[in-house]
Amino acid sequence: MWLKSVRAKIQSGLNHCVQEIEWWQTVCSGTRLGLESLAAERAQVEEEYKKELARLESHRSGRIASLKALEQQTPSLGFFRVKRCMSVAAIHGAICAVGEAEESIRCWTADGIEADPIASEGRVLATSPDGGFWAAGDRMGQIELWAAPMQPRLRHTVAQSPIHSLAFGAGWLFAGLDHSVTVYATPGLQEVTELGGMEGKVTGVACDADRRRLYVLTSHVSQALYSALYVWEMPRAGGRFRLCRRLYGFGGRATCLAVDPNGQWVAAGEALGSVHDQEPSKILVWDASTLRLQNVLTFHEGAVGAMVCSMDGRYLITGDCPPSVRDGDQSPLFIYDMQAGRLALRVNAHRGGIRSFAIDRTGNCLVSGGADGVWAWSIKCLTSHILRDSDQKVLDFGPDVA
Repeated sequence: MWLKSVRAKIQSGLNHCVQEIEWWQTVCSGTRLGLESLAAERAQVEEEYKKELARLESHRSGRIASLKALEQQTPSLGFFRVKRCMSVAAIHGAICAVGEAEESIRCWTADGIEADPIASEGRVLATSPDGGFWAAGDRMGQIELWAAPMQPRLRHTVAQSPIHSLAFGAGWLFAGLDHSVTVYATPGLQEVTELGGMEGKVTGVACDADRRRLYVLTSHVSQALYSALYVWEMPRAGGRFRLCRRLYGFGGRATCLAVDPNGQWVAAGEALGSVHDQEPSKILVWDASTLRLQNVLTFHEGAVGAMVCSMDGRYLITGDCPPSVRDGDQSPLFIYDMQAGRLALRVNAHRGGIRSFAIDRTGNCLVSGGADGVWAWSIKCLTSHILRDSDQKVLDFGPDVA
């Protein structure tokens, strides 16, 4: 009996040893689990990890594969890191942006690849309606003109005071200064005239070529109630600019301006409220034909930092700027449906305030610049979210990307 027990234990041990040997042979030969299959699986995991790492790195730096390829997939075409972006421009698919402390203008191609920066002190950017020219203005009053982002500078001139805003229209370039607007002929940048007699800093300039009007938004430093929208009639050959109207109604500093490309309305935003007073800032909308106040929009949580109109005139796109700008504050982008008269979409992406918008001449790409950097958006995808449902929607893009 004892012998049987010992023999059974020995046999069990031998069977275990045989199983161990067979397992090791299987692993070494690669027939079942196999080193080859394990190596292939590991290589696949490593490849997927590298791709994901490259995708995240590309999204952080702005080097995305192709804006056109991504346009049909997501509203966000990419993020470009520019610290405290002051102004953006979209020229022939390229994106230009300037930061508060930058000594150059940074540019990205249509494929999202960053090009060599352009040496400039410019803080305000503007693009001509046909995309033929773009300009930059700085705090020293210098204005520079280019034909394309990657080409040498064409012209430059110096104004009498810092440049706060720029706009092209009807063959002219308009430069908003402290209390006036200087008009230059393009592309030579010859000074044509100076429009004076306006109270406050010029924070926005926009041209309605069809109605032959120039809109100038001024912000009064000490008395916000004196902030106004000045409407100038542009001359025909041999004529002079003529001031038509002054439009008031602001409760705070006037900050930004947008004009419907179809000439139906003009809108201006303000900065009202503070850390202690959270009264919402207003957007005033006037009828362009009668210049009567048509609507007052109050959906902003902080100051209205920037605004732009879609190319078809249907949507007014605005950006929020908190009263106390901190890098972590959420600054939503709002899309208001002017035809339906409702707030249609809220996009949470920027942190710390939105300061500038630009739309390329094709109307397909929206660029927003803020304290955290620059986002590029597919307008087609954004509006598709609006048209799917009549209710207001919210799109969230996490701060981990920025």
